[in-house]
Amino acid sequence: MHQYRLGVILLEYSSMEKDLGVLVDFKFSMRQQCPLVAKRVNGIQGCIERSVSIASSSGNLGSSKRQQDVVRFLEANRIEFEEVDITMSEEKRQWMYRNIPEDKQPAEGNPLPPQIFSDDRYCGDYDSFFESKESNTVFSFLRLKPTLASKMWNVEVPQRQ
Repeated sequence: MHQYRLGVILLEYSSMEKDLGVLVDFKFSMRQQCPLVAKRVNGIQGCIERSVSIASSSGNLGSSKRQQDVVRFLEANRIEFEEVDITMSEEKRQWMYRNIPEDKQPAEGNPLPPQIFSDDRYCGDYDSFFESKESNTVFSFLRLKPTLASKMWNVEVPQRQ
């Protein structure tokens, strides 16, 4: 229960408070509150636009599997993103080529999809993405903070009496 005071004058009692724009009621269990707060946090993070450059008509089976791996991971973790199909637009393909840093360009030929961007800033290619998955640093790779829900389940919550 929260007490709100103005000096020594008691204004009101409330079992609720607002956190991240979500009304949290202490009558609810953690299991009831976490999805609400996680949904809000994911919505806030959704302001950051992520995109994955793909080639829908890639003749290379390995490239297609790498693209699917990235897309499935983002979908499974409910990370909003836009698939940018570079086979359908010369403009998008050229944009992708221009926005990959020179030190990340291949020695020969053009960079192949998937290429990952966050707010039009280059994050990396599939190999960088895979390394971040293996080292459990995908959120920083995507320039995101870990979601509240992912942290919440790793914390022991004392039981209320």
